[in-house]
Amino acid sequence: MRNILCATGFLTAVDEKEGTALLVISRKVSESILIGDNIEIRISEISGDRVKLAISAPKEVRITRKELLETASINREAGEKLQAQTLAELKDLLKQKE
Repeated sequence: MRNILCATGFLTAVDEKEGTALLVISRKVSESILIGDNIEIRISEISGDRVKLAISAPKEVRITRKELLETASINREAGEKLQAQTLAELKDLLKQKE
């Protein structure tokens, strides 16, 4: 990750491996940012190392915490591996009974 200062004065973190850039800005409580015309993210509270965000977006915009998606993906992969392992064990048991 490489940091560069843009002409706008905002710090941008560039992930050369992923080929993406992140806009890094500072906000205080009750300040917000807009994404497009209809999504607003407002800082509602800062306490220690935790920040509470208030997100206003149309109903059709899905908002999901990234760590939940990652956990679901890990669980799905583990279930698929377990299912494949269980099927293999059942096949072995059936072969033994023959």
